[in-house]
Amino acid sequence: MAKENEITTSEQASMGVGRRQMLKTSLGMGAAAALAPVLAACGSDAGSGANSSGTDPEAGSDPTDNPGGSDSSATGEAIKVGFMTDLTGITANLGDIQDKCFNLAVNQINSSGGIAGRPIEFITEDTGADSTQTIEKATKLALEDEVVAVIGLITSLVREAALTVLPSEKVPLLYTTYYEGAASGAVACDPYLIGTGQVPNQQIEPLVPYLTENVGTTYTVVGSDYIWARGTTEVLEELVAKEGGNVKSSTFYPFGTTDFGPFFQQLEEDDPDICWVTLAGTDFSTFLKQYEQFGATAKLVSPAMDEVFAATSPGTGVGTLTSQSYFSTVDNDENTKFLEDYQAAYGEDALVNSIGEATYNAVWILKEAIEAADGDSDPEKWIPKLSEVDFASPSGTIGVDADTQHAVSNNYIGELTEEGTIRILETSEGNVPQVNGCVLS
Repeated sequence: MAKENEITTSEQASMGVGRRQMLKTSLGMGAAAALAPVLAACGSDAGSGANSSGTDPEAGSDPTDNPGGSDSSATGEAIKVGFMTDLTGITANLGDIQDKCFNLAVNQINSSGGIAGRPIEFITEDTGADSTQTIEKATKLALEDEVVAVIGLITSLVREAALTVLPSEKVPLLYTTYYEGAASGAVACDPYLIGTGQVPNQQIEPLVPYLTENVGTTYTVVGSDYIWARGTTEVLEELVAKEGGNVKSSTFYPFGTTDFGPFFQQLEEDDPDICWVTLAGTDFSTFLKQYEQFGATAKLVSPAMDEVFAATSPGTGVGTLTSQSYFSTVDNDENTKFLEDYQAAYGEDALVNSIGEATYNAVWILKEAIEAADGDSDPEKWIPKLSEVDFASPSGTIGVDADTQHAVSNNYIGELTEEGTIRILETSEGNVPQVNGCVLS
């Protein structure tokens, strides 16, 4: 059932839609197809070995390469790790970034002695942005490959699917994407769930007061019809109400939508200060093109906007405000070195975002925790050590909160520039994650 202030796509179909025909003619059929070359997946279903990149050489990476390091100097028994991401499907472009960052971290660690002298061996699995496929691959990694941890995943849909398998097999999941936390009944508190991405109090809570002060207090929401968009909208409504504002309406579309004309009529009727966007993958890029052509005046704000999304539709969405734990414009020595290594491995034009950086961090946090457990890769030994270690990451020094097992991290509010970079406007440091009722310590 739709909420009172929520408009479903079936209700939209009966509305007289202003400018709808224009959008159908110019953008309706071809927008997603035009993005296909940009969003082509990079990677094979499985790749393993202490120094394997786990990628398909025809997709732009040579599996004999060793990004970020030289041959492994680790000689002990290998530590087997699973890596899961969307190498195909609607978020394949994000999976490609994750894959690159995971490989970079693994090869840096292996080339500098591994984890307590033991090399990382990994198995890469493509989830295809599909929950059934995710369950199959998670089961394989846990039961057949017997990995000590799984790292990665993009959408909340696949995370929830993986969590139906991994905790019961006592295999930790290091989830590396910002998400809705415990909103909308999502699984966010589990002894075998570790988050290196942000939860809403770290990402959205700092942004809303900034918008109140600098933009306005009325919002219209458009998002993909799944748990992340709906969960973050629930959080947004509460935060906006505290600021004396309101969310006028929220509309959620199925994956693969190519015509957002009905939403633009709603946006005209609402006449909000802010258009809040939580569309996933290629749908976000399609929306941005149509938003530009429609000529809407509400300020675009999206917690999903980053340099990678900007590159899928160059020149669109300029001025969009965003909020994440990392942008490539973060100014510190660690990020400078990270970008040098990343671009040396994948090309000077290779892009990276917070999801990739959080994947990179997860591999290093796993290393620190196992070494704090005297090199014991048994999860029962290294999980309790997570809150005792930290890592000087490209986004700033991070640690893991003992109660939630999510990363304590910085947050950056930024604005998309004409050059496709994110200009950082405001920084908050050491944001402690909050997951209601979660006390794992």
